[in-house]
Amino acid sequence: MKNDVIELTYQLSDQIIASESYQRLKTLESKITNDPIMLALEQRFIAAQEHLIEIEESGTDEQKSEARKALSRAKYDLDVHPLTIEYNQALKELNAMYSEINQKLFNKFKKQKSCKL
Repeated sequence: MKNDVIELTYQLSDQIIASESYQRLKTLESKITNDPIMLALEQRFIAAQEHLIEIEESGTDEQKSEARKALSRAKYDLDVHPLTIEYNQALKELNAMYSEINQKLFNKFKKQKSCKL
């Protein structure tokens, strides 16, 4: 029985990887990685984070406020980019599939102190 469960687990994993949701997410990850605008937005966001960390230690209140605003703008610009929106939607769909699998496979074990197969 143990081998059957392991084999079924591999089959489920293969089906998830072959699913449209998973493939769409991987395609979007590739697009994001190769998109120069996304890379520039990401770098701007990272630079704003690093600047805020640096300013938090020794900056004035005005400098800290400006650094927070710059970080907020960089995050917003990254969040509203169409690839980010599409990626987040694809991730949400894949997570919904994972939740459904988790619910169907393991819900009956939630109240047990140990899992017996």
